[in-house]
Amino acid sequence: MTVRGALTGDEDVTVEGRVEGSVSLEANLVVARGAVLEANLDVQQVDIHGQVVGDITASDVITIHPGAQVAGTVRAPQIVVNEGSSFRGTFDMDVPLPEGLLQDVGE
Repeated sequence: MTVRGALTGDEDVTVEGRVEGSVSLEANLVVARGAVLEANLDVQQVDIHGQVVGDITASDVITIHPGAQVAGTVRAPQIVVNEGSSFRGTFDMDVPLPEGLLQDVGE
């Protein structure tokens, strides 16, 4: 099955087929093994077992599991890339640093 367009919602979703477009969830997304997403993702959390081509933004965590393939810009406070996965792109972990940390480095 292929879904084209925008997938939005506030409940957890598991994709086992193909999505082309965008996914915006106020919940968790699971990209199952064999699933293909050519989409930009904006979710709370995502577990990737399949293939994602596009930018991924998560408010919590992005986990790229063994056998998964990801290409794009990945943004989250926590990013987990497991051995055996494939990643091509950039990471952006814009998280607040403890107060004074940058001052300590310069001394």
